[in-house]
Amino acid sequence: MLRAKILDELPPIDTVLIITRGGLHLGYYIAKALDIRDIQTFNVASYTDGNQQEALRDFTQHSLNLTGKSVLVIDDLIDSGATLNYVHGILAIPGQVINYATLYLKKNHRCKIPREKLVFLKEMDAEEWIEFYYEL
Repeated sequence: MLRAKILDELPPIDTVLIITRGGLHLGYYIAKALDIRDIQTFNVASYTDGNQQEALRDFTQHSLNLTGKSVLVIDDLIDSGATLNYVHGILAIPGQVINYATLYLKKNHRCKIPREKLVFLKEMDAEEWIEFYYEL
C-alpha cells in the first residue's frame, strides 16, 4: 500500500535514505519493493529506551552522497516532526529532490515538510502509542 502511494504521488526515486533505527525495517522493504539499491542511512534519535521523547541526537557522520539524486527519506512515524524537520534542514540543498514516506503521521505534529512531498498510510491521534512488531 505504501509502495503504491509512493509510485502514484512522488517522482521517480534514485536513493532511499533511511532514518535509523525506526525506519530500518520499512526502508529495507520499500527499497526492495522499488528495486532501489542505493540505500543510505541517517542516524538520529529523539526517544529514550523508556519511550520518552527528548532532545534530538545526531549520530550521523554526514558523508551522504545525494548530489543530483532524487531521494526518498523513510522513517517509521512522524510524531512531533522534530526528526524530519532536522533531517530536512540538513538535506535542503537548492535543486535537490527530496521526498518523505512514513507509515504513521500523528495529528498535531509540527513537521514542516510540504504535504506534496510526504506520503503516509495512516494518520493517528497524538496520544496513541504504536507498538511495532519489532519492539521486544
